[in-house]
Amino acid sequence: MDKIILDTNIWVSYFNSEDSQAQRSVELVESLAKKGTLFIVPNYIDLECISVLNAKCSVQHALEWMDFRDRADQVERMTFSEEDHRQICALFAKMQTKKLSLVDMSLLYLSELGYSVLTFNQQLRKLLPG
Repeated sequence: MDKIILDTNIWVSYFNSEDSQAQRSVELVESLAKKGTLFIVPNYIDLECISVLNAKCSVQHALEWMDFRDRADQVERMTFSEEDHRQICALFAKMQTKKLSLVDMSLLYLSELGYSVLTFNQQLRKLLPG
């Protein structure tokens, strides 16, 4: 079974039908799900999804994400260790860019560990392998 990590921007547009990337994200997620892909959701992505959906859409959208994340068979949650957090912060300090967040750095860190990461963020995509 393939495993993949989707960036917050994909999940937010998946749960927000009014988002400009909604159709693109729905097609992507459904295509991957049909292939039996396991979606890895790191805790930083989870927190960002809840916060962005709540701020951009509604509490209900955030709750729908939480329900999906908890109930979907093809979702596995991941929690960063203290060492992971230190490494992510070190990467953030090394990169010194306002265009990428700490959460973006966590995805870059995971890609360096061999995880497959997909994002709509052009700046982050340029740094990902492959």
